[in-house]
Amino acid sequence: MTNLLPPEDTKQLVRTAKAKFLYTGSFVIAAAAIAGIVALSPSFFLAYFSKADSGAETVPSGEEAQRRQDQEASSRVRALLAEISSVTEEKMPISEAIESAYVLRPPGVTIGAVAYAGGKPGTITLAGSAKSRENVSAFRDALAKSGSFENVSVPVGALVGALEGGFTITLTGNF
Repeated sequence: MTNLLPPEDTKQLVRTAKAKFLYTGSFVIAAAAIAGIVALSPSFFLAYFSKADSGAETVPSGEEAQRRQDQEASSRVRALLAEISSVTEEKMPISEAIESAYVLRPPGVTIGAVAYAGGKPGTITLAGSAKSRENVSAFRDALAKSGSFENVSVPVGALVGALEGGFTITLTGNF
């Protein structure tokens, strides 16, 4: 492909294109700045005039000022208590819950898998095998009596021996 324009004319065209690009860009930026100023001006005037109006009000009496300060302080305390109460809620760490379930298992019971689902309440699912259905029943009773879990559920098939030694126990609680 051959360029028919001399190099001086090509440079002039490039300079002209750059200048047009800069002018157009500067106009776009200026228009955006003006639009921003126009959009924010009502907020500025509202804030400015509300400050000017508040200076014209009478100064509240000492008792009224104290009441306002007390209301502000009590609202701050309520907000802080709401934030703290979610943190201080008594929860058993999940590792302790799993450990206590593992410690309570009777001889002849093997835990093969543990699954945890968080939430309120949290759920731990223990899957394993037992030598007999009595072992599964003893394990369920030990978990229920421990007081560490809100609910202990075992499928009926595991308790009657229909699952041939396999069992699944679901524990729910605050962990």
